[in-house]
Amino acid sequence: MLHAANRKMIALWQKAGTRFMPFADAASEDVPLSRLLRLALFQVSAGCVLVLLTGTLNRVLIVELGVSVALVSAVVAIPVLASPLRLLIGYRSDTYKSVLGWRRVPYVWFGSLLQFGGLA
Repeated sequence: MLHAANRKMIALWQKAGTRFMPFADAASEDVPLSRLLRLALFQVSAGCVLVLLTGTLNRVLIVELGVSVALVSAVVAIPVLASPLRLLIGYRSDTYKSVLGWRRVPYVWFGSLLQFGGLA
């Protein structure tokens, strides 16, 4: 029953064509389209929250507090400019193996120290 529903959903998305959805053929038997959509839902919701937060911060900082537009734009652009660095760090943490045999643990500890150091 579940496989039939997945096949129907895949067929429905394939009818839409790759012109409108270039990654419509990303689903497979191992990773069905329903699972891909559930994984993408987190990124969509995080993007919606970021849009609301950025819009509010822009107005409050620029209009209410009188902070310069260039400074606010630079602060808003930092996550976008740091995205390639996140890819590199993710790849390194996935392929790293320390002397103790740990893979991601040193990256988790170092990232936690950086985060809490920035909040202190």
